[in-house]
Amino acid sequence: MVSATTVALAAAIFLALIVIAIGLYDPSILFGSSADASEMIENGTSDSALGDVVALGKDVGQTGAELIKTAAEAGKEAAQDYASEAVDRDTDASNSVISVRINTDRDRYEDSEDQQPLIKNSAKVKVMASDIVIHEDYAAIASPEAGDESDVAADVTLKLVVKNEGDDYTEFVKFDVVFSVDDVVVKKVSREIGRLDDGQSRTMEMSYQLKISEIPAGAVSKILDSLDHGTSPMLTVNIVNLDYEKF
Repeated sequence: MVSATTVALAAAIFLALIVIAIGLYDPSILFGSSADASEMIENGTSDSALGDVVALGKDVGQTGAELIKTAAEAGKEAAQDYASEAVDRDTDASNSVISVRINTDRDRYEDSEDQQPLIKNSAKVKVMASDIVIHEDYAAIASPEAGDESDVAADVTLKLVVKNEGDDYTEFVKFDVVFSVDDVVVKKVSREIGRLDDGQSRTMEMSYQLKISEIPAGAVSKILDSLDHGTSPMLTVNIVNLDYEKF
């Protein structure tokens, strides 16, 4: 917004320029008739008056130049103020805050707060199963008369390590633990944890009992085939469907 001081300076400059223009166009307007002005100059009878006129012209010119300089400086300051003035660009009915946001790498952080604005920050989560201990007993499957479907075919304990190897946090981590017998899925158990910061890891202990009633028909056929050939079925544990917040 242009200040009142700037307007006043502009008005003063305008008036000074009018005075100078009138003097150049027709001195008689300022100093009497043309004849009087000519007579004053030709006869030299009013050297003092003529000197006053010249001095006045110089003063007017100098004052005009000073006013122009002052106005230019004021205009420059006004332009700087305008350039730094807050502008509403997010249409939130507030013009006191600049709402220009730049996110070059399209990650969580805007360039103004991103130490590496050209490199995308993102979580990178891994889930690893370790210390897996499996106790299997498929006798009830091989000889149904020896037991019932409530019997435990396998007892599994394991340790899960969830680690964020990225350079940003994630608000959640979800995954499924899948138990399979000879590559046939027997059971799927879902797990979820909350926020995991970059570099952070969590360890989870897990135990599971696999009952005969939970083993699907396809897996039962695999188990019986293995037993008929004198081999033991292979129970495996896998982590699938890993999901977390990433960019």
